Amino acid sequence: AAGRASGLRPAELKEAREEGLRAAARQRAREALRRAVEKKDEQMLRRAVILADEAFLDAREMEDALAIMEEIEAKATGDEVSPNSRSRATVVACLKAAVKSRDYDQLTEAIKGAERAGLAVRSQRALLAEARMTLKVVLARRQAYAKHRARRGTDSSDNSPLSAGAPTTPTSFTSG
Repeated sequence: AAGRASGLRPAELKEAREEGLRAAARQRAREALRRAVEKKDEQMLRRAVILADEAFLDAREMEDALAIMEEIEAKATGDEVSPNSRSRATVVACLKAAVKSRDYDQLTEAIKGAERAGLAVRSQRALLAEARMTLKVVLARRQAYAKHRARRGTDSSDNSPLSAGAPTTPTSFTSG
């Protein structure tokens, strides 16, 4: 009611509400990072990094948390490998295979798994970024092919080099 009284249009109100939610998410992520860095707890750090990724915080804001997580992972020896470490290794292997395959479905699932795992080591995060970029390239190619088909007036029964049923628009990836 206050927004309407100020003369804002519904679209402007919606945009302002969404920005308020994004700002609150960024603040929660910053606070989670601060607490996790203070405690130096691996699980708290992973959850905080996931929140920071979801809130689209700049990587510089995660530097301390990521550095501590790298130290924790570097200290782990072969005897101390936890199930979570094995799970992350599997996630990394899936990401590598997905990037190599350039398959839409494989990339989508690998990215979702990586986001849930809370990858922290720089090389792992770089691989995740590469997978996201590869997915964008795959989607761009699909869109270009769809436009080409539309211009030529061909029907969907053509032998498409693209997977059937996969979208031609970007998909948002956040862990949930």
